[in-house]
Amino acid sequence: MAEEPDNLVLVQLREIRAKLDKLDKIEADVSTLTTQLEGVAEATYVGVGLATMANHKFDRLTDRFDAIDRRLQKVEGAPAP
Repeated sequence: MAEEPDNLVLVQLREIRAKLDKLDKIEADVSTLTTQLEGVAEATYVGVGLATMANHKFDRLTDRFDAIDRRLQKVEGAPAP
């Protein structure tokens, strides 16, 4: 009986099971990639937010330095006592 060929239905079921196992692995890989991409997206949003804040602060400091420079020019331009 061990020499008998496999039942055709069992052969097909084994092939289906093998393909389903491969699909399960692919699904797990896609899930992992999705989680990693969500992390990258969040890090990107944080990076853009920090860059925006730094740019705003730099603009404010530039304005303050310009005001100080104008005041210094007035002081230097005034006649000596």
